[in-house]
Amino acid sequence: MFEGARPLPPDSLSPMEFQMRIPVLAKSIVAVSAIALVCGGAVSACGSSTDSTATTTAAAASGTTTSGSAATSGSAETASLPTFTITADQTTPDGKMSYSLSGAEAEAGVVTVELKNADTMMPHQAQLLRLNDGVTSEQFTAAILGPEGIGAVMPLATFAGGPNAVGPGGTSSVIANLEPSSTYMVICQIPGPGGKPHYALGMMGSFTTSTQANSAAMPTSSNTVELSDFRFSEPAAIDWNKPMTVTNDGPEPHELTVLGAAPGKTLDDVKAALASEPAGQPPYVTMGGVAALADGMSQDTTLTLQPGSYLLVCFVVDPATGQPHYMLGMEQEITVS
Repeated sequence: MFEGARPLPPDSLSPMEFQMRIPVLAKSIVAVSAIALVCGGAVSACGSSTDSTATTTAAAASGTTTSGSAATSGSAETASLPTFTITADQTTPDGKMSYSLSGAEAEAGVVTVELKNADTMMPHQAQLLRLNDGVTSEQFTAAILGPEGIGAVMPLATFAGGPNAVGPGGTSSVIANLEPSSTYMVICQIPGPGGKPHYALGMMGSFTTSTQANSAAMPTSSNTVELSDFRFSEPAAIDWNKPMTVTNDGPEPHELTVLGAAPGKTLDDVKAALASEPAGQPPYVTMGGVAALADGMSQDTTLTLQPGSYLLVCFVVDPATGQPHYMLGMEQEITVS
């Protein structure tokens, strides 16, 4: 989820080779715990598949994906919502990255925020951060590109969700409540070749919101996934193939990441990989989910999962212990029938 939650690859790795590396959180504890401590105190709530057409990667993961999708509900309630689209552009031959936005202004209120990854090489996310009153995008950019990175912008902005990472060609979306008369930054925190996060390679954008919020309401659903310190709500009560609301009951930030075993692998292989650094292709595929939410924040998404077993994990790091949340209990196996 946060920059630093994954080890950074050596300069010798190409972008494609980097995608094949499994992340190791244990080796990043010092860097992450400092960032997570800041995030835990500064992030505030913001108002708030094996489908071959959308391969989805969790924001915290940087392995390749072969299946999975995240999409909004097909009901009339959500189909009528305005959509703001963020496109991750193709990485240039010299390694530059960028976004293209569907406009300079998004409608305030309840909207579908969609990420389309047009890059054929790398996974990308669209992390939204709402700038605090009086803060400019130039100030934010100067701060985040400084030596402290994401930690430097915590006094300047609050995390506001957004679509989690998707693999090349993938599309992911969330339903979010955007505040009126606000400026939102869009960044990709995934580390890239050479150890630089994608935003340091040019993957940043910004947009404003209209002065008046629309009258739409967040979707209502009894299909709710609750996140807390340090557990997921009872998975047996959740229909994983219907629109769902993911809510963080905190107090720490939490995320929902769904991992599936890669062909020829098992969930035991996935669990083992989360605590080690095997060479070669990761033994998992990411199946979507919702990126880290601040305490009290909710977002909606829809997954499409084939029958089988999957692993729910939260990669956010606990500032008190320096351990990722999945090591503290937020690792849950589920079965989809």
